[in-house]
Amino acid sequence: MEFDDQTLDDILSGRSPYLEQHCDDALWLMLGTFRHIADDLLERLATGTQNLEGIELGINQLSPRAAKALLEMNIDFLFLTGLRGLNEQAAFVLGACPFDARPIRHLRLDEPISEHAAAWLVGAPPPEDSCDRPLTVSVPSITLPVAQALSRHTHELYLEVRDEMLSPDIAEALSGHAGYSLTLDCDCGFSDETLQALSVNPGKRTRKLGERNRVYVVDHDMWSNYYEDDRFPCELH
Repeated sequence: MEFDDQTLDDILSGRSPYLEQHCDDALWLMLGTFRHIADDLLERLATGTQNLEGIELGINQLSPRAAKALLEMNIDFLFLTGLRGLNEQAAFVLGACPFDARPIRHLRLDEPISEHAAAWLVGAPPPEDSCDRPLTVSVPSITLPVAQALSRHTHELYLEVRDEMLSPDIAEALSGHAGYSLTLDCDCGFSDETLQALSVNPGKRTRKLGERNRVYVVDHDMWSNYYEDDRFPCELH
């Protein structure tokens, strides 16, 4: 499917089927089926679109130019669900966004993220009068330098590792997550050694959810019943 001028014009006119009303009448642009969108079309989209809460994109490559255009849309949520990998310069653009204008970012990558891309995606620590926003990263595998880079994120971090078990040294690095809450999903499960390594930080409380391949690593003073419930979020009332 091609994202062409007509598709763009329909979106800008408000008549597009890709515009969806979510909860509280929030408007989202759902473009997850498009694997490629030209940078100039994304720039025109950013210039002509207003009042979007979020956007989902299925593009398989993100250029620095495209990343800059997306941030100029002033959205609250940015979902990039089809990326093969993360261009390091695009990661720098996403991580250099001012904290008061930074969207909640959700990235799913088919290839491992590089150490530089992970570090630039996280960006510099926020000043005392600002805070970061939640970050979700889904990768097939992870290295120790990448885990160390992601652990410097200063808000809620959601990390999914799909195709391998975590080694204890990677788990120990993640246990030092600078933010108050780490949600770690590992499709291949957790060894006893990995679970022990995730629990070495005395400032954090750790819990594995029942039979699910999920572990929470959370500051003691931020722990709540949410982290105790084994039910899926859709089952909660």
